[in-house]
Amino acid sequence: MAFDELFKDAGYVVLGLMVFFLSKLILGLFLPFDVDEELTEKDNPAIGVAVAGYLAGVVIVFLGGAMGSESAAISEVESAGVVLGTMGIVFGYALTGVVLLNVGRMILDKAVLPKFCMIKEITEDRNVGAGAVECGSYISTGLVVGGSLYGEGGGFLTMLVFFVVGQVTLILFAKCYQWTTKYDFHKEIEGNNVAAGMAFCFNLIAMGVILLKAVGGDYLGIEDSFERYYGAVLPGFVMLFLAHKASDFFLLSKSSLTHEIVNDRNVNGAWLEGVCVVGVSCLIYFLL
Repeated sequence: MAFDELFKDAGYVVLGLMVFFLSKLILGLFLPFDVDEELTEKDNPAIGVAVAGYLAGVVIVFLGGAMGSESAAISEVESAGVVLGTMGIVFGYALTGVVLLNVGRMILDKAVLPKFCMIKEITEDRNVGAGAVECGSYISTGLVVGGSLYGEGGGFLTMLVFFVVGQVTLILFAKCYQWTTKYDFHKEIEGNNVAAGMAFCFNLIAMGVILLKAVGGDYLGIEDSFERYYGAVLPGFVMLFLAHKASDFFLLSKSSLTHEIVNDRNVNGAWLEGVCVVGVSCLIYFLL
């Protein structure tokens, strides 16, 4: 490997670690409690699940920026100054994306689960199901933000536009998920049903993968971008709905996933539904 390639790759590893650790400080600015205290002194499992999803979202956002057009432009450039300058731009993209992760979580909390306070559920009630929902919120938002940075022509404006469009799509998806399930999603989450929270987490991630398909790639203008967006999102909605229904009826021979998730609070049901919907979203991403 040439020295300039080694310099660039090592620089991105260091840059990624910087973003990763700074993201923890940024998270503390958006939460009304001490994250480290909840994780260690109070051993709060709900916080652990939520923070794990947040950090996964941070990695996704950074990869979107690091693999975007700014990074690709220096693949054959030997000037250390150009490399460092471009890394500075990627660093700015990543930190902006991390802020959007936190804003997205707040938006989804208010729009998707407005009947109770998610912060209270996670800190006071130590509700792991609520923590799982936060995990899915962070990862799905990370997929949208990271995807908007990947490809030629991406930048701050496209990131902001697709962040807004992506959040609206995630909210609509969550509403459809509530309408198509046979149980009161709010009631189950507030009632500390971990299986219900996990199932919704996986569905959010599945929708995030479809949104990654919709917003990723080269930016060729508004018309082309939205044509690609709807070309992925509309069939994605339908196919995830069908996958959700099919998994409920066909994955278990002696029961249904809904019964296992709601009546038995069986996390095995959530895992099975999750693999099904995320698997379908991956098929859409690679084959559609």
